[in-house]
Amino acid sequence: MSSLEAVIVTIIFLIPGFMVIELDNRMFSRANNNEHEIEKIINALILSMVSVIVSILILNIFKIDNIKSLKELSEKIGDFNFIFKYIAIVLVSIPITEIIYKCYRKLMLKFINFVYKLQNKNITEVDTKTAWEFIFDSANINPSDCCIEVVKNDTVITRGYLKAFSDVKSKNKELILEATNQVNEYFESEKKKPVDKKVFNEIDFEYYNLDNDVLLRFYNMSKLNAYLDEANK
Repeated sequence: MSSLEAVIVTIIFLIPGFMVIELDNRMFSRANNNEHEIEKIINALILSMVSVIVSILILNIFKIDNIKSLKELSEKIGDFNFIFKYIAIVLVSIPITEIIYKCYRKLMLKFINFVYKLQNKNITEVDTKTAWEFIFDSANINPSDCCIEVVKNDTVITRGYLKAFSDVKSKNKELILEATNQVNEYFESEKKKPVDKKVFNEIDFEYYNLDNDVLLRFYNMSKLNAYLDEANK
């Protein structure tokens, strides 16, 4: 096998596993983002093998080629016509492998829960949501009725009403706040007021990013809404 063929074999055999994990992270399994790199590599290698097996099954089921083993598959790598066909089949195998991976994880979770129940432990389904998803991918907040204060390194960066936020599956966590001047004026005007007299005196919850030292405070809007309703009468 030439060095070029060796590179092609490596790419074809290893890349599908990483593509399955990336697909899984984007579509379903956000908790996987917290895995160590070595865990991701091991999972990718296992998934690559599953993808190869699925690809071989597709080759035989649809009578594209009569390949029964990895050795026969590797011997075909020198045939560029076969490589193009096989790459197309691998792309088909990736979502199939993702489905297998998802089913496997669910079955393993059920099995683990079953074992714990045999040990008389109360185990519930593991919540795989990240903290960001817990806030923005649920009914925990109403984007149209939400005031946020952004703090970094103990310094208030800005405050405002939440207008938009990045998709929970996006790697970049972004917010768009509006009426920032108005909200900052509210806070400044209330500095000397007693706590019970302040419009923003109750925080529903806080989000803290340990890596970037960024704190988001989500203020309760009920008193402000009542104040504005009274002022508009």
